[in-house]
Amino acid sequence: MNLGKFNQQPDEVLDYDILYKDWLDKGDEIQAARVSVEPQGMMVHAVFVHPDRVKLWLAGGDDGASYKLTVTVDTKDGRVKQDEFKMKVKDV
Repeated sequence: MNLGKFNQQPDEVLDYDILYKDWLDKGDEIQAARVSVEPQGMMVHAVFVHPDRVKLWLAGGDDGASYKLTVTVDTKDGRVKQDEFKMKVKDV
């Protein structure tokens, strides 16, 4: 699923939450999450997994560049969900 487009400045370190509460079946919960960035350049500082959401901490990137972030989650019941969003880095 495409989660949208966001903007961030090169020196910012910001967090983003992806909520899965409405997608998860009753009793299921997120067990793991991984993030890939294309092209390289934006850093994923941390990924925190909660039962119904994932929190990403992102930093860096080149001014004027756009990055595609792909988040893949695995649930306790064996489901795998993949979401994407775009991040535009712009020094304002």
